Amino acid sequence: MPFGAQGPVNFIVVILSRDPCWQQNSEDQVDLCSVNQGGAIDKERQVSSIFITFTSGSNILMSNNLQPTVIPFDVYELIIDSLAEDDEELTTMRACSLVSRAFLPLSRKHIFASVKIRSPRRSTSLSVDKFVHLIEQNPEIGEYIRKFDYGIATHDHIPHTLRKLTKLKSLTLWQSTENEFVWRTNWPMRSALLHLMQLPTLSHLKLNGITNFPFDLIYRSSLKHLEIECTNFVAEDVVPPSTTPLSRKSVCLREYSAGLRSASVTKKLVEAKRPDGLPIVDFTELTKVTASWDNQEDINVIRPIFIQAKQLKEIDLTSKLPPLPPKNIIDRSC
Repeated sequence: MPFGAQGPVNFIVVILSRDPCWQQNSEDQVDLCSVNQGGAIDKERQVSSIFITFTSGSNILMSNNLQPTVIPFDVYELIIDSLAEDDEELTTMRACSLVSRAFLPLSRKHIFASVKIRSPRRSTSLSVDKFVHLIEQNPEIGEYIRKFDYGIATHDHIPHTLRKLTKLKSLTLWQSTENEFVWRTNWPMRSALLHLMQLPTLSHLKLNGITNFPFDLIYRSSLKHLEIECTNFVAEDVVPPSTTPLSRKSVCLREYSAGLRSASVTKKLVEAKRPDGLPIVDFTELTKVTASWDNQEDINVIRPIFIQAKQLKEIDLTSKLPPLPPKNIIDRSC
């Protein structure tokens, strides 16, 4: 065991100074991090100063101010991945992105893992213009985005940019205005969302407050987790189905969440059939159901799902209905 340690050795790495050869223009700053516009990634670039503290439990074993040296690149990556686990505000990742060109992609994959556009939490969201500019200038960032939360609006010039998201795992869509989104005339947006829905990596979809969402986008996906609230599907005679062929298999969900005012969507998901007679959405492998209701219709449409689910393990039901009046509390002798 190195340094005479009696147990596993943990290490903490604190970067004291950045590589003097690594400089970024302040104009490249875009909200969440600094974006380098030039030069290839140099994986062998040295970090000018690193302070390493080895610990075993609570005992400090060694402290050493190292001279400039080349550390294996995979070690850098493990260190940054470890630091990112407790870096909720991304302050450490932003600092790491300024250390050297080698650190930039390692930090970006954490900084841009989750992106919000028009989020209610304004402090953590990007504007559409800044997001489009960022991705168009640095298209490789699109590969780092795993979770995308987007408040959709009719006149957004974002569809072309959405196509650069290639490894998305989770997509949240909600309507950012009270005006109904006109899917019939907004084919670029519909086509861009079809691209996202067909990504083999996409497993989670949440729709909140979307009016007339095209149903055929759902059954051309590989979703495992679907969450619906205050959403309805467009009538089939208003928006014709996409020309993209159906998947060879049904959409086999593992988790389904039906929020308030989602009865029509749940009914459609349960009843819709493929041309070969198989269900478009297969609930037989469902392991978790979450449902909320404030009317009897919401209750009725969820019942067939419980019948179909063969592997159900967890049920979370919430009623918003007013409580029934207690029986036999009225003294009729009065």
